[in-house]
Amino acid sequence: FLRPDGKTQVSVRYVDGRPVNVEKVVVSTQHSDDIEHDELRAQIIANVVEPVLAREGVELAPDAEIHVNTTGRFVI
Repeated sequence: FLRPDGKTQVSVRYVDGRPVNVEKVVVSTQHSDDIEHDELRAQIIANVVEPVLAREGVELAPDAEIHVNTTGRFVI
């Protein structure tokens, strides 16, 4: 359901020059017209955000914000 256009911004909290957690993740991604926003968000978190953070050894902050396609559908 993902398409080739997208961008991501990640805000990381550092302590003594080391990343300790991620405070905010913003994802904008082109997608097919047949997926609802809630499912898109869940899939991005489960298959992109969580695996990448785990691989990098950085956790989400307890109060972390995750935003996916906050301006609406991106199906063009």
